[in-house]
Amino acid sequence: MKQGIRFAVLCVVVLTVTLSAFAVSSEKSPSVEETHQEVFCGNISREKKEHLHHESVFAAQESSNTAHEHHTLSAETVSSVPTGGSDVTEDISPAEISVIAEKSSSEPPDTSDTVGIKSEPAEESSEEPIEIYVDKAANEKVQKMLRGTLRKNSVLLDVEQLYQYPVLPTGCESVSLTMALNYLGEELSLTEIAENYLLHSDNMAVGFCGDPFDEGGAGIYPPGLILAAQRYIDEKGCKIAPIDTTGTELKDLYKLMQSGYPVILWSTSALYDPYTDEDDSDVKIEFNGKQYLWYTNEHCVVLSGYDTDNNTVTVNDPEIGCMVYDTDRFQEIYDATGRLSIVLLKYT
Repeated sequence: MKQGIRFAVLCVVVLTVTLSAFAVSSEKSPSVEETHQEVFCGNISREKKEHLHHESVFAAQESSNTAHEHHTLSAETVSSVPTGGSDVTEDISPAEISVIAEKSSSEPPDTSDTVGIKSEPAEESSEEPIEIYVDKAANEKVQKMLRGTLRKNSVLLDVEQLYQYPVLPTGCESVSLTMALNYLGEELSLTEIAENYLLHSDNMAVGFCGDPFDEGGAGIYPPGLILAAQRYIDEKGCKIAPIDTTGTELKDLYKLMQSGYPVILWSTSALYDPYTDEDDSDVKIEFNGKQYLWYTNEHCVVLSGYDTDNNTVTVNDPEIGCMVYDTDRFQEIYDATGRLSIVLLKYT
């Protein structure tokens, strides 16, 4: 009798433990989808959207494992040889870059009217300095937009989503530039900017540090990405002017989107708090009198929409897709990483 009772009690205990384990395993842990709403942007078919969704989930999983690693500025990163086209191996230093003004969008550059620093070529180089043009007319138009009034409560620009994985694991900046250019009517392939127009430097303010085709690449900041855009624009004869809007308050950037212009913007991967590895703690980035902070989890996206009623922004993220984020969190990261941004202005 006692043995029968003991056996019955044991069965009850086993059943209870099994049910408890099943309940725990059935609980759904918070995911990226629960924290941030994912949407699809751009003129793409339902089949392609479903395909891209699977790619974005894979990319998100991969990027969550590598986002805190692939921007480390190791000696290998700085000295790595890019795998792209012929121009991509061209290395530059800040001393080889000139910042000059262009009198109007329709006139050739006038090098007699300078803005900021007009650097001389490095002593060891006999080549002419590379020039970053500041289009005065376009810049004035952008500044006028920024000083204007926000008239629309919400905007969503039709920016087609592109993904950096698996081809450009650290090429978020060049992919973001590609998305912005394509929105304005260009037809670039995913790798065209990285292969043919991106310059390289150990100072990521003026060139890409490392190789965007490699997990060990680092990144590039607004002046260098503007230079890549200008090289493309000059070659193709596009009527587009890249303008550095660094330092602009996030909600003022809404006024650019209200006028039909998405904004290339720097943040961090998946909006994690910005951090710097110990190996990167002494990295100092300077160009044209400005100091840039380097973050190991630096990331670049396209800001393509906002909704003031719901307090959200929409971004085309090359890592994980078209995402809707809480404005407060997005602004927190944008401010913490230095308010770095670029807008591409199209003129007639």
